[in-house]
This record gives sequence, structure tokens and C-alpha cells, in this order.
Amino acid sequence: NDLFGGLRMSGNVGLRYIQTTDSANGYFTFPTRNQIIGAAADVGTFCGQPAQTSPFCGLTTAQQTAVLTFANGNAINQTNRHRFDHWLPSFNLKVGITPNLISRFAYSKAISRPGFEQLQSTIQIQPTSGLSVFQLEASSRNSNPNLKPVEANQFDLTAEWYFAKVGSLTAAVFYKDLSNVIVANVAQTRSVTNNDITQNIVFVGPQNADSHSNVKGFEVAYQQTYDFLPGFLSGFGVQANYTFVDPSNIPQGRGAQATSPTTTIDVSRLPLEGLSRHTINGALFYEKGPLSLRAAYNWRSKYLLTIRDEIAPFLPIYSSAFGQLDGTILYSVNDHFKIGFQGVNLLDSTTKTESVINADGLRAPRSYFKNDRRFSLTTRMKF
Repeated sequence: NDLFGGLRMSGNVGLRYIQTTDSANGYFTFPTRNQIIGAAADVGTFCGQPAQTSPFCGLTTAQQTAVLTFANGNAINQTNRHRFDHWLPSFNLKVGITPNLISRFAYSKAISRPGFEQLQSTIQIQPTSGLSVFQLEASSRNSNPNLKPVEANQFDLTAEWYFAKVGSLTAAVFYKDLSNVIVANVAQTRSVTNNDITQNIVFVGPQNADSHSNVKGFEVAYQQTYDFLPGFLSGFGVQANYTFVDPSNIPQGRGAQATSPTTTIDVSRLPLEGLSRHTINGALFYEKGPLSLRAAYNWRSKYLLTIRDEIAPFLPIYSSAFGQLDGTILYSVNDHFKIGFQGVNLLDSTTKTESVINADGLRAPRSYFKNDRRFSLTTRMKF
């Protein structure tokens, strides 16, 4: 419709109903005697071996007896079944301020279900390796059959300026109110009874955070082909965008949980896994006649990989800032056949990870590795 002095407005509103039912069958298994003391006939023989460093040997005799009684290899079948109902509204509004300047507002509620691999229901209790103290850990292999879908109320506002036939400058701000955020590798201590013996077990796996949180930020993007330039220069073009995300207001697990009983890192101070504050993507391309060239550089600032490392002392791990340059050259022999040359990671960039080593957030190097620099001769055929 045309309103308010010629503003061109259009939009839509909708409502979806979604029902999700999931069921998982698995086992809750307890450790075996061999997992504690190996093939040794008794505790004295096991702990008397030369250079024996098992923390089990540091327990009192009563504690050792209780652990071995608990570790009878029992397996309990368990079935988890859940149903979730969601009403998901949406609203979109487009305003044509001028023929070349458009603004859009969008609201929608969305869900993101956990993956099938996250819903497995088999849990294995076993001794934790690499610690100086004895600890039994229930590893669910990064799954939790009780996970709920993540819910998001999403708000987006954009401005789009189309200043050329193939040229635009856009800006967007966004805000997402999140609930049931899935946080991976959360460690919590629970009491478990088996064979009339109760032990404190560290359960490790993904969980839904209790409280609401939000992710907010903005993006600026530019693209243009320079077809107004003379001669061969008219084939050049640029695509670039910058995104800022504030991922800090995320409850990591149920309260300020430590990543394991042996660390003092307050994971509630950490951002959401996988989100960088700053992301830059840029591409310079050339399209003229049969020749197609493209060089693309992608960079992101540091981001949290996991709140709990796989190895002791189970510290949170960050991936350091990383950028990669890729390139492609394609030549069209005819309408059906192209031959090309591709280069990946041309700068031979190094991926670095860091451990959070104290309660103040100090980080130290953990690992350095390269993905390699790769070159490929390619062909493309269209029939």
C-alpha cells in the first residue's frame, strides 16, 4: 500500500504450530572391576606394582572397597520420551522510502532442535583419567536425551540502498532473546547408588541453560561491480561485510558451575560457544568474457570452542583469531565446459587454541596446527 506521503509498504503475518516428539532407548552402565584395578587379583597387588600412579591407590581401604563394590558392571535399560508443542508467530514489514532505499523490519519466533547425536541415552560411568585424585565420571558422549529445543524471539531491522544496477550498501541490527540454550560439556556432581553403594559421580554432557539470554549485534555489507570503468577494468567487483556480535549474556549451564571439581574456572563468565565478536569477509572478483577470477579473505576474532576440554584438567578452550585467503581462476572453454585452478589457505595460516588457566580469564597456548595449503586443478561441465 502507499501511505504517509508515498511510502510504499508491504508485509505479511503468519503463525505456525509445530509438535516435536522424540524417543531414545539406551543403557546406564556402571564400571567394571577391571576398569578400576585391571587384571590384578586384589587392590594390594594392583597398587604394589612398580611405578603405579593410579589415584585409586590414594583412597582409604574403606573407600577402595566401596568403589569396587559399586563397580559391578551392571547395565540398566533406560527409555526417554518427550513431546514439545510450539506456536511460532512471524511478522515482516517492508517500507520503500525511495525507489532505491528500502527498510525492512522482521519479527519471528523460531526453534532449533538438538541433533539426533545429542539425544542418545546411553551413559557410561568410568574412572576419569589424567587426574591426581580418583573420580568417577558419567560420560554421555556429548548427548543428553532430556534436551529441549532452543527457543528464540528474533528481531531484525535493515536499511538497503541500491545505488547501482549491481551495487548495494546495507546495514542491519539484530536482537535475539534465547531460552533453553544448549551448553555443551557441562559438568555436575550427582549421587548415584548401585549395589547398595552410593558414589559421587561427575556427569558430563550438554544441558539446557535455565534462564533467558540474548545475542545482539549489527552487520554492514557492500557489493558492487565496476562496470562503469573503461575496458578490461569493467570486469572488477567487490563484496565485503563486517559483523559484530555480542555473545556474552549466555548462562553457561545451571549457574556458575566449575568445569570439573579440580578447576576454579567460573564458566558463567564465558560467552556462547562458536560465536566471534568480529567477523570480516571480503572478496575481489573479476568477470569478463570467458575469464573468472576470485580472491576471498575470511577472518574472525577469537571464540570459545568449549567450556570443558576433553583432557585433564578440563579447562575451557578458545580458538584464537584466524584468517584465511582462498583463490579461484576459471576459464570457460565453451558454454558447457570450464577449466580452473583453485588455491585454499594461500597464506598457510596457523590455527591456534588457548586454555583459560585461572579465574581471571588468563589464557595460555594449548595447540597450534595447520590445515595445509592446497592447490587443485578443476573442471566443470554443464549438460
